[in-house]
Amino acid sequence: MLGGDRSRQSAVHAALAEMSPGVTMLSAADGTTANGLARDQDPDVILLDIEMPEACAVCRSFKEDTGLATIPVLFLTTPQTGRDSRKKALQAGAEGFLQYPFDDIELGAQLLTMAKIKAAAAHRRQEREDLAGLVAERTFRLEHELAERKRAEIALSESEARFRRITEGLADYQYTVRLAGGEAVETVHSPACLFVTGYSAEEFAADPYLWLDMVTTDDREMLIDRVGQVLAGQDIGPIEHKIVRKDGIVRWVSDNIVLSRDAAGVLRSYDGIVKDITERKQVEATNEMLLRETQDRYHEIAALMRASRAVLESRDFAETARVIFAECRRQLEASAGFMTLRSEETGDIEVLYLDSSLAGGIRPDRMPLPVTGLRAEAYRAGRTIFTNRTLQGGDRDWVPGGKAAANMILAPLPVQGKVMGLIGLIDKPGGYTGEDARIATGFGEVAALALAQSRNLESLEQSELRFRSLIETASDAIISVDGEGRITQWNTGAEKIFGYTAKEAAGRNITLIVPAFMEEADGAPTDEPMGGRLQQSRESLEMAGQMKNGTWLPIELTVSRWQTREGVFFTVIIRDISERKQDEQAREKLQAQLNQAQKMEAIGVLAGGIAHDFNN
Repeated sequence: MLGGDRSRQSAVHAALAEMSPGVTMLSAADGTTANGLARDQDPDVILLDIEMPEACAVCRSFKEDTGLATIPVLFLTTPQTGRDSRKKALQAGAEGFLQYPFDDIELGAQLLTMAKIKAAAAHRRQEREDLAGLVAERTFRLEHELAERKRAEIALSESEARFRRITEGLADYQYTVRLAGGEAVETVHSPACLFVTGYSAEEFAADPYLWLDMVTTDDREMLIDRVGQVLAGQDIGPIEHKIVRKDGIVRWVSDNIVLSRDAAGVLRSYDGIVKDITERKQVEATNEMLLRETQDRYHEIAALMRASRAVLESRDFAETARVIFAECRRQLEASAGFMTLRSEETGDIEVLYLDSSLAGGIRPDRMPLPVTGLRAEAYRAGRTIFTNRTLQGGDRDWVPGGKAAANMILAPLPVQGKVMGLIGLIDKPGGYTGEDARIATGFGEVAALALAQSRNLESLEQSELRFRSLIETASDAIISVDGEGRITQWNTGAEKIFGYTAKEAAGRNITLIVPAFMEEADGAPTDEPMGGRLQQSRESLEMAGQMKNGTWLPIELTVSRWQTREGVFFTVIIRDISERKQDEQAREKLQAQLNQAQKMEAIGVLAGGIAHDFNN
């Protein structure tokens, strides 16, 4: 993390420690230090404080550095961060923003997504490096082959005829077609045709259709059409097509045709230059494959981002699950699918979501689903599995509704080391692959994160309801105040004791009901902040409280301190001890009367003794 005051750095560090204890956060005071740390440690994500003056410049330097460009950069913002600042951050190359104060779950989802982005970028970089290695190896081999060929040319230089054939074999292959009445009447091939096609010029002369027969069947119709355009006098560009050499090897060639006309403009002949372009086509095919893979990875990351956004924006797991399922199904190009969950109470497998094509097959007696076959294996193994075997007979129980399927893939939803559900997809044209399993695993992890978040929120809401119920039913006054002593929470017990409603008390200072907080211990006024005065009252204290009607009453007060991202707060618990004080006063009065009676009794005994002595 670069920049930010200590409180923000501490907040980020605390959130990371709570969410993922194994995560390490490194801090840097300036861009130079951050650059060195990034090179040494290769972090999963870089956090920049947008309020730091050089933040955008540092981000730009990262993105311009080929060694650091793949590390995702997130800017730490606040609600006061302006639109222009965010725009500059994006222009500098930022992948996203984290708003402070932030939610721990949002931080986890963002970092998970950024880690996946970095992993994908690293994978692409490794692929490019592998390709570069292959190209370098191929270049070395070609250079070696060219060197060997050159040595052969020098060795054969004494024979002019053989030298000419070799040099012609290394050159392009030329041919000439003469026309009469718009029809080809003669075709002459240069000797170099032997090295390009494997057929000699004599073989082409003996078979006038050999030039067409050696063209692969899938390109033949196209070539006939293009030659027809040439015979019609049209200037066309290079014709690229495949041929089958005499030795059976398929090669790519480029045929460049030049028209020759007489003085009257009539087409009399045309010349063609045929060049073997197999190597170029192979490179193009490799590049196209890499481009497709890059595009597929981009679409995969975009789909995961949309699924992650749904996790952050929705509290309803069923709604989030539908979004994640739809993105996963679209990415894997499956025809149908479903999502199941394992009940926490019974362990039964229940259907959460079904495609409409499967929903019609569900019957009440088939619910919950049996844990058998491929479904049981997925729950047991805890990893994505698939089969491209047609599901029929008893295997149809693996699909909700018993639908026959051509193939199937199941991705688990792992929550705290336990599979709590499955994403199931069926009927993908062409079947599923290991790459599909990798993608489905990612969506299963996002769905598991959404499920865990939903259950945590539900548990939190239940705890909050129980807590509120306890507070509202308590006979004591339970009051929450901020660091300035302003009342933020006021329960029913407080209303009964002091007479103020929650609406009347909200925002008022705690001194409204406990004026003694405005005084020192000796009764003199104090200017000490309310937070300090409250902290000094941790132990139970007996003080005087004032009701709404002005009546004073004895109270017992305890204070506890707690802190959130919004600041310091205090919980003040106040008990009305009027009855206890009255009981104490009554006991003291009775004790005084008892003491007086005991004194009188002692005096009576003493007087009796004195009278007895006088009588004697």
